[in-house]
This record gives sequence, C-alpha cells and structure tokens, in this order.
Amino acid sequence: MFSSVSCFLTRFHGRRLFGALLCHLSSTTTTPSAAVGNGTAAKPHFMVDYLVSSCGFSLAEASKLSKTLSHLDSLENPEAVLRLLRSHGIDDAHLRKLISARPRWLCSDADKTLAPKLRAFQHLGFSGLGLAQFIHSNPEALDLNLHRTVLPRIEFWSGLIGSPERLMVLFKQTRFLYVRVDRTVIPNLSLLRDRGFPEKRIASVLRKNPELVMLKADKFRATVERVEDLGIPGSSRMFPWALWAVATLSKTMFKTKLDLMKSFGWSEEQFLCAFRRNPMFLTVSEKTLRDKMDFFLKEAECDPSFLALRAELLTYSVEKRLIPRHRVLMALKLRGFCTREYKFSNIIVWPEKKFLEKFIIPYEDKVPGLRDMLIAACSRGDAN
Repeated sequence: MFSSVSCFLTRFHGRRLFGALLCHLSSTTTTPSAAVGNGTAAKPHFMVDYLVSSCGFSLAEASKLSKTLSHLDSLENPEAVLRLLRSHGIDDAHLRKLISARPRWLCSDADKTLAPKLRAFQHLGFSGLGLAQFIHSNPEALDLNLHRTVLPRIEFWSGLIGSPERLMVLFKQTRFLYVRVDRTVIPNLSLLRDRGFPEKRIASVLRKNPELVMLKADKFRATVERVEDLGIPGSSRMFPWALWAVATLSKTMFKTKLDLMKSFGWSEEQFLCAFRRNPMFLTVSEKTLRDKMDFFLKEAECDPSFLALRAELLTYSVEKRLIPRHRVLMALKLRGFCTREYKFSNIIVWPEKKFLEKFIIPYEDKVPGLRDMLIAACSRGDAN
C-alpha cells in the first residue's frame, strides 16, 4: 500500500508532502497493544471510593452506581444526604438498598428537598426501619412534590383504609404513591358502586386486597365482570377473594387448573362449585395444587367430590400443616391411642392451640418425641 501511495505523491506533490503523509499514516496504524502501553487507565470517579468507604458497597457495585453520579464535583450533597437519612434511623444496610434503587438521591439538596419530606413521613409514624421500607416500596415519596402530590395521595388512602396501622403496613409493601388515583382507584370504586355493590363489600375489598383497585380501569372492569360470570355476585363474602384470584390468573392458566382438577376426578361444575366456595385455592402453583390433591386422595383417602365441597382444605400448606398433622395422628393410632374416629378434614382446620391440646399434650408422656415429630415435620420442608 505504502509503495503505490509513494509513487503517486512523489509524482504530483513532491517528497515533502509524501513524508508528512507517511508519518501520519504510520502514527494512525499503531497497534492496539502499543496504544494501551503508551496510555494511562482512566482514573475512577471519586464517588466510587466514597460509596465503598461510606456505605459499604462492593467495588463493582460502587463503579456501576457512580455512572449516575459522574457529574458531581464534590461530596457536599452526598454527605449531607447520608447524614440526613442516618439521622432518621436508617441503617447502612437499608441505605444501600435505597441508594441502589435511586442513586440520584445523593445529588439532592438534603435540606431543601429531602428533609421536609422525611419530617412529614416521620409525623405520619414512619421512622427507622419502617421509614426505610416505606421509601423503598414507594420511591416516588422522595421524587414527587410533597404538598401537591405525596400528602394528598397519603390522605386519600388514609380515608379509604381507615386504620393508621393497616395503612402503614400497606405503604411498606406496595407502591401506593405511584398510582394516579384519579385515573384508576376512583373510577374503579365508582364502578363497584354503580353496579350496586354494598359498601361493606367494597370496604372488604379495600381491607383484604387494596391493590385490586389500583388496576387499570379497563382491566378492573373486565375482572369484575368475569367474577360475576363465574357465579360470584358482589354480595358474596367470597367476592373480594374471587376478584383477587381472577386478577392474578390468566384465562389460559384458569383453564389449565380446570383440566388439572378434572384429571383428579372433578367435573367442570364441581370445579366451579369449589371456586365459588373458596377461590383462593386456585392462586397456588400448578405443582402445589397437584401435591395437595395427591396427599388428600392417597394419604388422607378423601373423596374428590368431598374436596370440591370443602375447597378451603386446598388452601392449607402441605409441608406446614397437612403432612405434620397426618403423621402425628398415624403415630398415635399405631400405638393404640386416638381410638375415637376423627375426620381428618375437620382436624386440618383446627387452630394450632386446639390441635396441641387434643393430640400433643395428652400423649407427650406416652409417646416420647411426639411434639418434636410435629416440629420436625413442619420445619423439614421435604414433605412433598
């Protein structure tokens, strides 16, 4: 290549121009290894070291987060923000969670932007761990305007939920502040009222699963209509649970679980009957539902039609309740105790205290290790 270029340039522009161009071509064709050897690695941003030393991030985590903070030229804002959060009882473990979720908060003006919001949340009852959980579940709390958006939304939900304690629990778990209540919640509540749903049933929906009214209005309407089509009216105490079950199940998965229960001997009518009695049995995974049916039919020797009438039995944990209690009863029967005929289906629903009083405490001296057997069966998690 260089020889052909040399002939061309010598003929038309002379040796001086050729020499300059040759020098340029030589410099631009330097090998990558030489370039690396001659250059110096880019110095990490000062925030990398700061995030490692002040918050306990790993070097890799800090390097990733620092990309969002590369415009900072001092530690003034980050230090003020961390001081403020720590002053409200937020420990380093939760600080890392918050910063990982929103590293840009370290760029905020601690006194003007964040402090008024944190004081307001503290006044509402959030502090320390509770405050960290609230912010982590609702990061919008520090992003949105306090007086124009955050406080009005908190007041709205407070009026709906009623109990301050329940409100605090919900705010720690769900992104309630993210929702535009005027576009979702208010239209959804209006839909229920327009369809004649009693206020106590609406209150039940809000108490049990307030996330439901946060669905987009068209999806919420479709869910309500499907629940009604499946035979559960708004007056039914099962309506809130059915609403939740249908909202979390696609039509395809609903059909899959119908087919599964048919394989155990249910008819479609029995399936719908069970759904109307306790919709929540459908919210477990297909595998879990199969395991429960296997247990009831093979171990407990229940009739499929009986289970369709007692669908609540399918809501109990195989590992934590069904198998442990069944093992205790079998152990007692093998030793000649517990001669009275008890229906296992009734024993399942007993509270823990009643089960202990009936089957553990009276026989502990006669069957050593009985309580340990129950505890071990509950904790092993290998009962499937």
